Amino acid sequence: MHRISAPLLLLAALAGPAFAQGGAADKPPAPPADMEFLYEGEATSILGRQVVGPSGEVIGRIVDVLVGPAGVPRAAVIDFGGFMGLGNRRIAVTWLSLRFATAGDAPQISLNMTTDQIKAIPQFKLPASPADPPATVATPPRPSFPPAADTTPTPAAEPPLPIPSPPPQSPAASPPAASPPAASPPGGSPPAGSPSASPPPVTQGALPGALPAAAPAQ
Repeated sequence: MHRISAPLLLLAALAGPAFAQGGAADKPPAPPADMEFLYEGEATSILGRQVVGPSGEVIGRIVDVLVGPAGVPRAAVIDFGGFMGLGNRRIAVTWLSLRFATAGDAPQISLNMTTDQIKAIPQFKLPASPADPPATVATPPRPSFPPAADTTPTPAAEPPLPIPSPPPQSPAASPPAASPPAASPPGGSPPAGSPSASPPPVTQGALPGALPAAAPAQ
């Protein structure tokens, strides 16, 4: 077994950090981080801020903010802390149910829920394991709107089809009116063909169509 003297051990102990520093110095330094600037009024802390209700009364303080996997706030935990006569009780409300406004020098945080709605929210308890029941996060009720009126235009009624009129009929030909019988001359015989005309008297001894005998000369 070889024995190492104390001076040699001391030199080895002093030389170790020197070699380590020399190796680290060979690496290039990391670039500096980018900087962003927040000016007055651009951001504020909300933990411990009071939350007011719709009527302006203080209902509690924000004691925690719950974020999702992407880091976006999803809910805020409000501790009543004796406000509203509810004692030390915590509830969780959705992040979108909070309203942020400026009241004087400090921002004002309001919750768009009535007192009765807040009192009905069960106490918040974050589950510690998958077997635990899920936490309840309250959200304001959605406003109900009347059903939209039907704006579908009503088709115009088609005009009734004209009823075809029957073709004009020509009047039936009427027989010509019978001409009245010719008037008989005064004292004469009625014209031939007349129903009242009678044949001329026939002279005894004369033949029809014979000329009358001439009168004897004086």
